[in-house]
Amino acid sequence: MVAVANTSSSSVSIQWTNLTSLVNRQARNYMIFLNKDNESALANKITYGNQLTTELTGLSHSTNYTVMVIGVDELGQPYRSMVVNVTTQESKEHF
Repeated sequence: MVAVANTSSSSVSIQWTNLTSLVNRQARNYMIFLNKDNESALANKITYGNQLTTELTGLSHSTNYTVMVIGVDELGQPYRSMVVNVTTQESKEHF
């Protein structure tokens, strides 16, 4: 499971369920993919197996994104999460 923990106008914090508890094998790492409305991956990040949260920064304000996490177990087997939709907040800049 992937959940959005926090959003701002330029970043998204996400968290996910520990793969180890789901498949009964140690998670080696997680790959996080961020896409913007029907475009190829804008950002990706790899974390160690014991890290269950991350922040993706440098995003556009008021923009829809999709987030997917792929966990890789100790045998190299990948497990894909469901895709989560998230929208960054409006910019608070006033001119």
